[in-house]
Amino acid sequence: MGRMTALRLTAGLVVSLVLLACGPDASVQVGRGADDALDDGQLALATDAADHSCRVTLRHIERAPGIGGFETHCVAGGSCQYVWQGAVDVATASLSTGARVYVQYKSQDQATWSKKAAAKSAGAPAGFTRYTFRLDTKTVEAGQSLTSLQRAKLEVMPYLRSADGSRLFDHNLVAGDLDSYALVASNSWSVVDDGSVCGPPRVNQATLSFLAGWRQEQHGALVAGAHGTIEFDLNRLTTCRGTHNGFPAWDVVATVRFSPGGQVVQGTVRRFDAPLGVPNNTVFPQPFTFAVPAAARLAEVWFTNTGIDCTGYDSNLDANYQFTVEPRPFAQVAWVGNDGSSLSRDCTATPGVPDPMHLDDYVRERACSFVEAEVYVPGLTDGPAHGEAVLARAELSLDGQALAPQWLSPQGQAGNNLRYRFELPRDLLWYGARWSTLSYTLAFSTDGVSWVREAARSVVRDPTWCNPSWGSCS
Repeated sequence: MGRMTALRLTAGLVVSLVLLACGPDASVQVGRGADDALDDGQLALATDAADHSCRVTLRHIERAPGIGGFETHCVAGGSCQYVWQGAVDVATASLSTGARVYVQYKSQDQATWSKKAAAKSAGAPAGFTRYTFRLDTKTVEAGQSLTSLQRAKLEVMPYLRSADGSRLFDHNLVAGDLDSYALVASNSWSVVDDGSVCGPPRVNQATLSFLAGWRQEQHGALVAGAHGTIEFDLNRLTTCRGTHNGFPAWDVVATVRFSPGGQVVQGTVRRFDAPLGVPNNTVFPQPFTFAVPAAARLAEVWFTNTGIDCTGYDSNLDANYQFTVEPRPFAQVAWVGNDGSSLSRDCTATPGVPDPMHLDDYVRERACSFVEAEVYVPGLTDGPAHGEAVLARAELSLDGQALAPQWLSPQGQAGNNLRYRFELPRDLLWYGARWSTLSYTLAFSTDGVSWVREAARSVVRDPTWCNPSWGSCS
C-alpha cells in the first residue's frame, strides 16, 4: 500500500522516547552505550528539550519500496524486518560544530529504544539543512499475518544532538512533550511531508479531483518543482474490498508517473477509522500530496485497488489520466470583475449580483442559481483558454458556521479574461437542514498563497423557500 497523509499521535506511553538516553549510533539499546548513557535511565531534564519552533522537523517517513512490494533487511538465521526511510530538516541556524541528527525508534515487539544516525542530504527548503535516514533493524517483522500487521506499531522521534550532549527532540507535528510519531496500519506506517509546517507555504499546489460519475477536474496548474494533491472518490473503484479476521484488507493507491524523467510516486487515497489504534471497516477518502520533479512536463495518473484475491484499476481504459506540467509558475491574478448572476429559468447570466440574493420557492423549484466573475492574469487569460490553471473558489459560511471552500467551474474565455461560475450549493440549501443565511466570498489565485478576493456577499432564504423534509417551513 502507499503512503497516507493521516498522522496518528500517541500520548507519552513511554517517557524514555523523548528524554531517555541512547547508546552508540548503530541501533543500540537505551542506556547501554557511551554516547548518551544516563545512570539508571533517568530523565535528562537539564539537557534535553522538546522543540516546538521548527528547529528540527520530521519531513516524511515511509516503508522503502522494493521489488514486488517493500524492502526488507534479513539477518542470517533470523527474521526479516521492513525498512523505513525518511528525512529530517534542521534549521541551519541551529547547527553548531559537532552537532548530529538521530532518529530514535521502537516497535511494539522491542523492550528498549534504538537509534540511527541521519546523513546530510540535499533538498531542504531555504533556511534548513536536510538529513536522510534508514531504519533497517528492530522495526516490524515482515511475513506476519494481516491480523498481526494491523496491530503492529513503530514509534519514532528525531532529535538534534549538540556537541555538549544536549538533545532537542522534534515536537512540531506532535502535541505533547512526551508524544511520539506512531506509524500504524491506518496511516500506512508513514508520515507525509506537510510543507505548511515549519517551512515556506507550498506554492502552485494543484488539486486533481477524481469524482463520482467518472468525472475529473483540475484546480490550479501543475508546476515543475511544486506540489500537487489528488482527491479520489472511493466509489469509483470498489472491485477488491474485503476483510481478514474482521480487519480491512484492501487499499486504493494513486500512482503518478512523470515524463520525461520517468519518476514515479505513489500514495494511498483511503484511510480507515482506527479507534485505539486498531482500524475498523469505516473508510474515508484520503488526499495524497506529491512533489513534482523540476524537469517534468507531463504527469500520468492511475489508481490500483488491491485486495486479498484480486486487483482492480481506474486507469482511463489503460490510457491513464494525463495532466500537463507547466515549466514555471504563472503570474499573479491582476484583476477580478464583470460579475453576473442568474435566478431565472433560462439560466442566462445578467450583469450584476444582488446582495443579498433572495431565494424563494420559485427559485427552489424552477430556476438556475449561480454567480459568475471574470479574472485577468497577464500571460495566461489573454491566450488560449486555460481555465484549470487558476485556483477559483467560493469561501463559505452557513448561519455563521464556516464550511469547506467550493471550487468554481470554468466557463471559458471572455475577451482577455477567464470566466468562472459559483453554483449555489444544492446539497446544503436545497437538501440540507433548515438554514437562514449563506455568506460567500469569491477568491482567485495562481499559486495558492496570494489571493484576490471580492467583497463578501450573502444569500438569504425567503419565507416561501420550503423543504418538505424540514417538517415546518417557517
